Amino acid sequence: MDNPYDRLKPFVALRRNPGANTYGIAPEKWLKMTAREKQRLRHRAYMARLRDDPAAYAAYLAAIRQRRQENVEVNELHKARNRAYKRANREAMNAYNREYHKRKGSKQQLEQNPELVFQSVALAIPRALPKHVRDDLAGMIYLDILEKRASLDNLDGLVAAAMTRLNRTMETFRTRSLDAPIAGTDGLTMLDVIEATHG
Repeated sequence: MDNPYDRLKPFVALRRNPGANTYGIAPEKWLKMTAREKQRLRHRAYMARLRDDPAAYAAYLAAIRQRRQENVEVNELHKARNRAYKRANREAMNAYNREYHKRKGSKQQLEQNPELVFQSVALAIPRALPKHVRDDLAGMIYLDILEKRASLDNLDGLVAAAMTRLNRTMETFRTRSLDAPIAGTDGLTMLDVIEATHG
Protein backbone atom coordinates (compact mmCIF):
# COMPACT_ATOMS: atom_id res chain seq x y z
CA MET A 1 0.00 0.00 0.00
CA ASP A 2 1.33 3.43 -0.97
CA ASN A 3 2.08 6.05 1.61
CA PRO A 4 -0.68 8.70 1.82
CA TYR A 5 1.99 11.35 2.27
CA ASP A 6 3.32 10.60 -1.23
CA ARG A 7 0.01 11.74 -2.78
CA LEU A 8 0.28 15.28 -1.43
CA LYS A 9 0.01 17.98 -4.07
CA PRO A 10 2.84 20.48 -4.52
CA PHE A 11 2.88 23.71 -2.56
CA VAL A 12 0.15 26.13 -3.59
CA ALA A 13 0.60 29.85 -2.97
CA LEU A 14 -1.48 31.06 -0.05
CA ARG A 15 -2.10 34.31 -1.93
CA ARG A 16 -1.26 34.83 -5.58
CA ASN A 17 0.49 38.19 -5.74
CA PRO A 18 2.57 39.32 -8.71
CA GLY A 19 6.23 38.61 -7.98
CA ALA A 20 5.44 36.76 -4.76
CA ASN A 21 7.18 33.56 -3.70
CA THR A 22 5.58 30.16 -3.09
CA TYR A 23 3.96 31.37 0.10
CA GLY A 24 2.45 34.49 -1.47
CA ILE A 25 4.95 36.87 0.14
CA ALA A 26 6.92 39.53 -1.72
CA PRO A 27 10.68 38.87 -1.71
CA GLU A 28 11.54 42.15 0.06
CA LYS A 29 9.03 41.36 2.80
CA TRP A 30 10.26 37.75 3.05
CA LEU A 31 13.80 38.96 3.73
CA LYS A 32 12.57 41.05 6.70
CA MET A 33 10.60 38.21 8.28
CA THR A 34 11.97 36.28 11.26
CA ALA A 35 12.69 32.54 11.12
CA ARG A 36 9.67 31.90 13.35
CA GLU A 37 7.33 33.77 10.97
CA LYS A 38 8.70 31.91 7.96
CA GLN A 39 8.29 28.57 9.69
CA ARG A 40 4.68 29.47 10.55
CA LEU A 41 3.93 30.08 6.86
CA ARG A 42 5.60 26.82 5.85
CA HIS A 43 3.52 24.96 8.44
CA ARG A 44 0.30 26.57 7.20
CA ALA A 45 1.13 25.53 3.62
CA TYR A 46 1.97 22.00 4.76
CA MET A 47 -1.28 21.66 6.68
CA ALA A 48 -3.23 23.01 3.69
CA ARG A 49 -1.71 20.30 1.51
CA LEU A 50 -2.55 17.68 4.12
CA ARG A 51 -6.19 18.69 4.38
CA ASP A 52 -6.59 18.46 0.61
CA ASP A 53 -6.03 14.68 0.88
CA PRO A 54 -8.28 13.03 3.50
CA ALA A 55 -6.20 9.84 3.60
CA ALA A 56 -2.96 11.74 4.20
CA TYR A 57 -4.61 13.91 6.86
CA ALA A 58 -6.01 10.82 8.61
CA ALA A 59 -2.54 9.24 8.61
CA TYR A 60 -1.12 12.48 10.04
CA LEU A 61 -3.63 12.49 12.91
CA ALA A 62 -3.05 8.78 13.56
CA ALA A 63 0.71 9.39 13.81
CA ILE A 64 0.13 12.21 16.31
CA ARG A 65 -2.12 9.99 18.46
CA GLN A 66 0.43 7.18 18.39
CA ARG A 67 3.24 9.55 19.35
CA ARG A 68 1.21 10.90 22.26
CA GLN A 69 0.47 7.39 23.49
CA GLU A 70 4.16 6.49 23.29
CA ASN A 71 5.04 9.63 25.27
CA VAL A 72 2.54 8.67 27.97
CA GLU A 73 4.04 5.18 28.23
CA VAL A 74 7.59 6.55 28.40
CA ASN A 75 6.59 9.06 31.08
CA GLU A 76 4.95 6.34 33.17
CA LEU A 77 8.10 4.21 32.84
CA HIS A 78 10.26 7.11 34.02
CA LYS A 79 7.94 7.79 36.95
CA ALA A 80 8.05 4.12 37.98
CA ARG A 81 11.87 4.12 37.81
CA ASN A 82 12.04 7.30 39.89
CA ARG A 83 9.72 5.84 42.53
CA ALA A 84 11.78 2.64 42.70
CA TYR A 85 15.02 4.62 42.99
CA LYS A 86 13.62 6.76 45.81
CA ARG A 87 12.46 3.67 47.71
CA ALA A 88 15.84 1.98 47.31
CA ASN A 89 17.86 5.07 48.24
CA ARG A 90 15.59 6.75 50.74
CA GLU A 91 18.21 7.03 53.48
CA ALA A 92 20.87 8.44 51.17
CA MET A 93 18.45 10.99 49.72
CA ASN A 94 17.29 12.04 53.19
CA ALA A 95 20.90 12.45 54.30
CA TYR A 96 21.66 14.53 51.22
CA ASN A 97 18.61 16.73 51.84
CA ARG A 98 19.63 17.27 55.46
CA GLU A 99 23.13 18.30 54.43
CA TYR A 100 21.77 20.56 51.72
CA HIS A 101 19.48 22.36 54.16
CA LYS A 102 22.40 22.77 56.58
CA ARG A 103 24.46 24.41 53.83
CA LYS A 104 21.52 26.56 52.84
CA GLY A 105 20.98 27.64 56.45
CA SER A 106 24.67 28.49 56.82
CA LYS A 107 24.49 30.72 53.75
CA GLN A 108 21.43 32.51 55.14
CA GLN A 109 23.20 32.94 58.47
CA LEU A 110 26.23 34.46 56.75
CA GLU A 111 24.03 36.85 54.78
CA GLN A 112 21.89 37.90 57.76
CA ASN A 113 24.52 38.03 60.53
CA PRO A 114 27.97 38.22 58.89
CA GLU A 115 29.75 39.64 61.95
CA LEU A 116 28.97 36.57 64.05
CA VAL A 117 30.10 34.20 61.30
CA PHE A 118 33.30 36.19 60.72
CA GLN A 119 34.10 35.98 64.42
CA SER A 120 33.45 32.22 64.57
CA VAL A 121 35.63 31.55 61.52
CA ALA A 122 38.43 33.76 62.85
CA LEU A 123 38.45 31.86 66.15
CA ALA A 124 38.62 28.51 64.34
CA ILE A 125 41.70 29.46 62.27
CA PRO A 126 45.01 28.94 64.12
CA ARG A 127 46.60 32.22 65.20
CA ALA A 128 50.07 30.83 64.57
CA LEU A 129 49.60 31.29 60.82
CA PRO A 130 50.59 34.60 59.19
CA LYS A 131 47.80 37.14 58.86
CA HIS A 132 47.60 37.01 55.06
CA VAL A 133 47.32 33.20 55.22
CA ARG A 134 44.52 33.47 57.78
CA ASP A 135 42.76 35.96 55.51
CA ASP A 136 43.06 33.58 52.55
CA LEU A 137 41.65 30.69 54.58
CA ALA A 138 38.76 32.83 55.83
CA GLY A 139 37.96 33.97 52.31
CA MET A 140 37.93 30.40 51.01
CA ILE A 141 35.59 29.35 53.82
CA TYR A 142 33.23 32.29 53.20
CA LEU A 143 33.12 31.46 49.50
CA ASP A 144 32.32 27.80 50.21
CA ILE A 145 29.47 28.84 52.50
CA LEU A 146 28.05 31.37 50.04
CA GLU A 147 28.12 28.79 47.24
CA LYS A 148 26.46 26.21 49.54
CA ARG A 149 29.40 23.81 49.39
CA ALA A 150 29.91 23.78 53.18
CA SER A 151 28.06 24.41 56.44
CA LEU A 152 29.05 25.95 59.76
CA ASP A 153 28.46 22.72 61.70
CA ASN A 154 32.11 21.63 61.40
CA LEU A 155 34.33 24.69 61.31
CA ASP A 156 37.46 22.72 62.24
CA GLY A 157 36.92 20.47 59.24
CA LEU A 158 36.38 23.49 57.00
CA VAL A 159 39.63 25.06 58.17
CA ALA A 160 41.54 21.80 57.60
CA ALA A 161 40.09 21.39 54.11
CA ALA A 162 40.82 25.01 53.23
CA MET A 163 44.38 24.65 54.53
CA THR A 164 44.88 21.56 52.35
CA ARG A 165 43.65 23.40 49.26
CA LEU A 166 45.84 26.39 50.08
CA ASN A 167 48.89 24.16 50.53
CA ARG A 168 48.31 22.65 47.10
CA THR A 169 48.28 26.06 45.43
CA MET A 170 50.85 27.99 47.51
CA GLU A 171 54.21 26.32 47.90
CA THR A 172 55.51 28.79 50.52
CA PHE A 173 53.28 27.69 53.38
CA ARG A 174 53.00 24.02 52.49
CA THR A 175 53.15 21.73 55.51
CA ARG A 176 56.56 20.05 55.46
CA SER A 177 58.10 17.09 57.23
CA LEU A 178 61.38 17.57 59.11
CA ASP A 179 62.60 14.29 57.62
CA ALA A 180 61.86 15.37 54.03
CA PRO A 181 65.00 16.10 51.95
CA ILE A 182 65.68 19.73 51.06
CA ALA A 183 65.58 20.45 47.34
CA GLY A 184 69.01 20.99 45.80
CA THR A 185 70.90 19.05 48.51
CA ASP A 186 72.28 15.55 48.73
CA GLY A 187 69.65 14.14 51.08
CA LEU A 188 70.00 16.92 53.67
CA THR A 189 66.88 17.31 55.85
CA MET A 190 65.56 20.14 58.02
CA LEU A 191 66.23 17.98 61.08
CA ASP A 192 69.93 17.81 60.14
CA VAL A 193 70.01 21.60 59.80
CA ILE A 194 68.40 22.08 63.20
CA GLU A 195 70.81 19.64 64.89
CA ALA A 196 73.82 21.30 63.26
CA THR A 197 72.65 24.78 64.19
CA HIS A 198 71.59 24.16 67.78
CA GLY A 199 73.81 21.25 68.65
